[in-house]
Amino acid sequence: MISRKDVIYKSFAITFAVMFLGLLIGVLIYNYQTYSVDKEINDLKVRVQELSLLSDYVSMDIKNESSQYCDFYNYKLVDFARYVNEYGVLISRYYNNQKDIERIKYIQKDFVVANLKLFVGLSRYNEYCPQKKNYIMYLYPYNCNNCDGVALEVRRLVKDYKGLYSFSIPAEIDLASVEMIIDRYDINEYPAVVVNGTTLQGPECYNDIEKYLNK
Repeated sequence: MISRKDVIYKSFAITFAVMFLGLLIGVLIYNYQTYSVDKEINDLKVRVQELSLLSDYVSMDIKNESSQYCDFYNYKLVDFARYVNEYGVLISRYYNNQKDIERIKYIQKDFVVANLKLFVGLSRYNEYCPQKKNYIMYLYPYNCNNCDGVALEVRRLVKDYKGLYSFSIPAEIDLASVEMIIDRYDINEYPAVVVNGTTLQGPECYNDIEKYLNK
């Protein structure tokens, strides 16, 4: 006959085993997600460099050659934008699972740099190619309490306007390139958006975003 003490010991052992197994699974999932994100970061950096080289190369030829360069450049921009978007989803999923805000801020810098490189490439395309593309750059502070209206409107417009490029940039991410954007577009209030070169600021600015998009 099993004594009460043995039952208690076995219960403790089973409980400890379950807790240990849960902890082990959690560590494995965390390590896998960290490895996955780190791998994507390296791939992202390579793609950013590639787009930079492509942008410099193609823009030299667009000035003097036929529209085939614009078509090729457009294809690469679309491909890069799709990849950057997928990487943004990966970061969001990682944050939702781990809640590691300091690590998110660290890896988010690579994401922001990629977005700005895409923005520069898009600006160059709009400068040299006849088919101009719409874009919205949305800048926001961390822990923004009055950004919902702008964020929702940007999401709606991305769905309604085919080919609309959108860039979400945390203004407090401590990157010189972001500070340069803030200075260039004379931004001093958040949330703020830059729509095809026009700056709109404040929590109510979402009312005017669509006015500056080309139908």
